[in-house]
Amino acid sequence: HLERIRSSLSQRPEEKMDSLLSMLNKELANKMMRSHNLPLFERLVQAGADPALAATTLEETLVSLRREGVAVDKIGGEKLKELFEHFNKGLFVKAAIPEILRELARKPDSSVDDIVNKLELQKITGKRLKKLVEAEGKSMKKIMAKYRLKVDAKELAPLLK
Repeated sequence: HLERIRSSLSQRPEEKMDSLLSMLNKELANKMMRSHNLPLFERLVQAGADPALAATTLEETLVSLRREGVAVDKIGGEKLKELFEHFNKGLFVKAAIPEILRELARKPDSSVDDIVNKLELQKITGKRLKKLVEAEGKSMKKIMAKYRLKVDAKELAPLLK
């Protein structure tokens, strides 16, 4: 991704679109191409964010939160970078991102770590996840309904077999 982004800084629009299409589906690539968030998207991906997740967060999640009245403009690029760094470390699941962003908008000086801890959104993995399955039973629907902000379904599925 890094090479693509470095070269994208001096690209013509067609080349930039090709670069986006190599990372995103056509719909997201078109959105990003027209977006004022394109430079931020490029910085986030360069810093290690998953391209599809970064684009979806910038173009869909933040827009949706703004429509709900959340002051997303208070969330700067550095906070978003911190959010994706923590996500990449496996500290929380994708489903928790809107909740974290909502709280970041309320308290822009907070760290992502503080918010994850305050909202108790730490990802449940490994032995804790196995114990959860033992306690809750082997129902994907039941566990995800109760723990969707803390459990990754892809990690849960193999434990239910």
